[in-house]
Amino acid sequence: YALNVGGAGCTNPLTGWTTNCNGTYPWGLQNVNAFNGGPTPYGNQWVVVGYYGQGGTYIEQSVSGFTVGETYTLGFALASEYSPGSVGSKVDVSFPSGSSTLSQIFEAPDVVSTYWDTWGDFSMNFVADSTDVTIRFFGLAGVGYDAGIDNVSITQVPEPATLLLLGSGLI
Repeated sequence: YALNVGGAGCTNPLTGWTTNCNGTYPWGLQNVNAFNGGPTPYGNQWVVVGYYGQGGTYIEQSVSGFTVGETYTLGFALASEYSPGSVGSKVDVSFPSGSSTLSQIFEAPDVVSTYWDTWGDFSMNFVADSTDVTIRFFGLAGVGYDAGIDNVSITQVPEPATLLLLGSGLI
């Protein structure tokens, strides 16, 4: 789903998400904004995490309804605020609770002409250790400045037996 927020700064929280607010970040941007950034192809607004030069900020959400031991795919889109030297914005994706899957760092695509104008789709698999899993997107706020996040989704990975049945049906 597209991430919908009330506006910039920490005064309008991201519905359904917990934020690590440092007074400025995370914040939402709409496709028409003062920075001429974007647009996102997934809706009309996205969330920015990071805070370049000041350390990172994050958004996280606890999601219920998982089956313990099952594998799921977390999908999301990233964009860079800026990409000096072809280094895009980076986000550390982790599971603070409900999964022992190790965190991964993802780098957004380089910008083409303006801030957050090029979006890339990313995914990672995780195994649920609980029926409730917390998912965190931590903006690393490094060389690529701040990251835009949008289009977060979770899908269950089919079991091998299900894939075998599907393949047999095609034959």
